[in-house]
Amino acid sequence: MAIEPQVFLCYGRPDKDVAYALAYEFWKNQIECYNYLAKPVEDRLDKELDHRPYVVASRLFIAVLSPEANKRYLVLEEALVASRTAVDSDGLFCSCRAYILATNDAPVDRSAFPQPDLLFPSDRLTDLQGIVSEMISHMGPAFVEHSQKAWKINKELYPEAWANLDLMYSEPPPPLPGILPQGQNSVFSVDHEPTVEELKALGRERLYRLRLDVAKRLDNQGRIYGPTYRPGRQAFLDWNLKRDLEMIDEALEKLKKEERGY
Repeated sequence: MAIEPQVFLCYGRPDKDVAYALAYEFWKNQIECYNYLAKPVEDRLDKELDHRPYVVASRLFIAVLSPEANKRYLVLEEALVASRTAVDSDGLFCSCRAYILATNDAPVDRSAFPQPDLLFPSDRLTDLQGIVSEMISHMGPAFVEHSQKAWKINKELYPEAWANLDLMYSEPPPPLPGILPQGQNSVFSVDHEPTVEELKALGRERLYRLRLDVAKRLDNQGRIYGPTYRPGRQAFLDWNLKRDLEMIDEALEKLKKEERGY
């Protein structure tokens, strides 16, 4: 029997280009992914299997999140299954859950996704090679060794099924479009994440006003969710706001140090 992939890609069909580009980068590293549109070796051996066991068996769970993905119940279901699997297995399976934001725009619903271990903002979409490299490094050498051994075993045991995937990933995917403008859940109206220097240039007074704005929006978000907003889980809408807070606080701290002369 084929050795199952250690990486599971979760995404809505409209985001298939991002998922394919990720699977291509992993394949270049001799690591197979479960990908709905590019079934793994095991699914190619017989009839199509239920995809959920692949979530439970994976070590690295990756979700591509966008407003389109948030419309699909299965995307949230798989994220919840991965989170519960990590708890139930004491981190043996789904030990890392990584989210890649395909847009900074707010989603269309109020579904709260479990908090990820790694979060990549949408301005990283043009560097999926770097994202994959960072995730592989995060997983460590044991994960790489296991995955590459499985990749070679499947190649020897099931050459035809393996060759179909190798052919699929023989050509690099077309470049992905750049970052989409940030949505209404961010206090920054620019189409890129501002640097600390850009924020410092705004001055302390302006930064304090921005910070107050962010705090009010986070408070309103909690009120919207009401009793369904549980500790330990972050709403998709919160992520950019919390990132805004981190950047503002970093800029304010550096301004204070400069004023003190160190």
